[in-house]
Amino acid sequence: MAAITLSISPGVPEGGEGRPPSAGKAIVSLGDRRDQGLRLEKSPAPAVAIEPLLTAAEVGRLLAIPTKRVYEVVGQLAIQLAPHTLRWRSSDIAALIEERRRGK
Repeated sequence: MAAITLSISPGVPEGGEGRPPSAGKAIVSLGDRRDQGLRLEKSPAPAVAIEPLLTAAEVGRLLAIPTKRVYEVVGQLAIQLAPHTLRWRSSDIAALIEERRRGK
């Protein structure tokens, strides 16, 4: 049975901030979830892995350009998560590099 381990962040004493001593770590298995009345159903669609998104600083390191320049060079490929929060897919950056290669 799959298990998920939850732990308190460092610096919070065991049972600190009104939590009982047993709140430091909790093991929740899928069987426990079913016992609590939650239904876990299989999705008809196959699971798709979501690639991690890159920050402007990470894109800048990949392209060897300053972070400020990232917005000019690949700003049109950005995904806006929130106001003033942009991220890029590594596959989009790789495709751009391939597209702009000289002497294909």
